Amino acid sequence: MVEVSKIIEKFKNVNETDSKNILVLLDNSNYIIGKHNDGICFVVRSKGGQRKKYKNGEMSISLNSSYLLNKKQGEYSVIFYRNHDERKIKIFVETMMNCVKEEKVDSESLFQIYSDISDVFKSIPFDYKAYIGTFGELLFIKYVFDLIKINMVSYYESTTKHLVDFKFNDLVFEIKTTSSNDRKHIINNEQLRGNGFLCSIRIAEDNSGTSILELFQSIKPLFDKNPIRLSYIENYLLSVPPKQLSEKFNVNYENIRLYNFALIPKFENYHESISNIKFTINLTSFDSFDIKKILIK
Repeated sequence: MVEVSKIIEKFKNVNETDSKNILVLLDNSNYIIGKHNDGICFVVRSKGGQRKKYKNGEMSISLNSSYLLNKKQGEYSVIFYRNHDERKIKIFVETMMNCVKEEKVDSESLFQIYSDISDVFKSIPFDYKAYIGTFGELLFIKYVFDLIKINMVSYYESTTKHLVDFKFNDLVFEIKTTSSNDRKHIINNEQLRGNGFLCSIRIAEDNSGTSILELFQSIKPLFDKNPIRLSYIENYLLSVPPKQLSEKFNVNYENIRLYNFALIPKFENYHESISNIKFTINLTSFDSFDIKKILIK
């Protein structure tokens, strides 16, 4: 694979004043990476079709449209990413190249990639609870891999479209993390449906512990086959303030417990007009389950 650093260096050092032209930074038989109006773009050749345009934050896509590439006109489908943060541009290029690799990409498959990644590259306002939650998800991945060599990155479900974090075969896992002494968590009633387990993680500040950045780096190779999830985590970490990036926690596996959904009290038989029921659950007195017995059959 072409070195991304060389593409970024070229991106920084070339200028184009013609807003109709895309400057080609990399051209191979499968795709083109270019610069347009000071933004990075990913281009595939179009074989014709309906012209469509979509926009999601700093990312947009133009399908089956006419563009100039190095002053030569043609029909292309293009993902544009308008961001001046060199770190995010690098993540975008790496993500696109990892998603495509050597596969042939047409307008339809490019639109599918756009649909998968456009939310990933949105600005993420920092929220401490979400930060603790992300730490817990990464720790769960490391915990399962260290114990039984199952890569849970392959089973990530955590997006705005899913109520739970992971789905492994017929099992689902919802990760809840707290930095308090009590094993109390706010839970959505619907998250406790189906065949699954609530993973309760307690972490505590510890100067000799592990930071979220160190934790991620220790498991980063596990994300190799999930470039979109990798780009989400990398983008998320760019939104974390330096103080929290260096904050260290005790990540003792003894503080990770799993509880069967079926044994956790929940609201049943309520009126269909009621939705989004949330409550605080205290799991201190509940029996927990061994992850090995859950996942190894």
